[in-house]
Amino acid sequence: MNNKLSYLTPGPTQINTVAQQAYTEALSSGIASISHRGEKFQKINLATKKALRELMSIPNEYRIFWLSSGTEAWERIIENGVTEFSHHFVNGAFSERFYKISLELSRKASKSEVAWFETFSGNEVVPEKAELIALTHNETSTGVMLDKSFISAVAARYPDKLIAVDMVSSAPYADLPWQNIDYAFFSVQKFFGMPAGLGALIVSPRALEKSKEVQKKKGSTGSYHSFNSLVSFDDKNETPATPNVTAIYVLGKVSQAMLENGIEQIRKETDENAAKVYAYLEKNNLAKPAVIKNRSATVLCLEDLSNLRATLEASNIIIGSGYGAYSKSHVRIANFWQMNILKCCDFRSN
Repeated sequence: MNNKLSYLTPGPTQINTVAQQAYTEALSSGIASISHRGEKFQKINLATKKALRELMSIPNEYRIFWLSSGTEAWERIIENGVTEFSHHFVNGAFSERFYKISLELSRKASKSEVAWFETFSGNEVVPEKAELIALTHNETSTGVMLDKSFISAVAARYPDKLIAVDMVSSAPYADLPWQNIDYAFFSVQKFFGMPAGLGALIVSPRALEKSKEVQKKKGSTGSYHSFNSLVSFDDKNETPATPNVTAIYVLGKVSQAMLENGIEQIRKETDENAAKVYAYLEKNNLAKPAVIKNRSATVLCLEDLSNLRATLEASNIIIGSGYGAYSKSHVRIANFWQMNILKCCDFRSN
């Protein structure tokens, strides 16, 4: 039996080969020890942002800020984008957490909520007083993925409101309509196949203007990671505090490798692999997809019919449990870049 564990978990997940090689390079060359106030870091910072912009088609006028995690992005968005009221589309644990953070930061918040594993009708009404609409492109707890057209439709119905998109478990697979989005954020420990410890927040010019308005009305938009602080250092191609320099370097290398593979090819293979796994498990009565409509291609959530998780663990393949109340009855399988999920688990299309 192969004693090496394979982690098909939804994050942290298996560290991909490009990331492993890049970490070795960073540690052996001293990159992990360089100052974030020097030319070496500036070059790394620029190279990584350039690769990300190209990979994800991020407009040049949008800023990319480095944070500690996607979780931190929730706070930064509310602090800088909401004076009084936010509205949240809630269909799982993480979209619910975004809603609760707004309340914890002394804002008022409303929500359009559907049951777990379900998606939205498209007829949801957002209150007029809402300044920001929060959407979760891929709800990691349930495996529901929103269509690009749904995000665009919400933005078109409410053009005066800022649109925030959580793409933590779908970046860069997600093909977002950037012209309709003001904030998007992700962490690196999922599709990018890296250890946790770095988040990216992408911000539109309109959202930066909103931050100035919030600053005037509230008196504060945070401290060292306020947008004002992030922008002032980004203008110098630096960061307010010491960032995870090594992870920024590795993210650049992983993004460049993805570019060489081609993002459209990566999306195509991700879709195909997910479809084969869903079909195989269902046909063989091993697991039943928990989601009927808008099923995720990156986080496969299934009702475990056959003790699948324990069976795979016996072969040193680790998959995720279900989330929260579904931890024992469901499983979640990651389908991220460089994961040979079909070969690893012998999931076949026949």
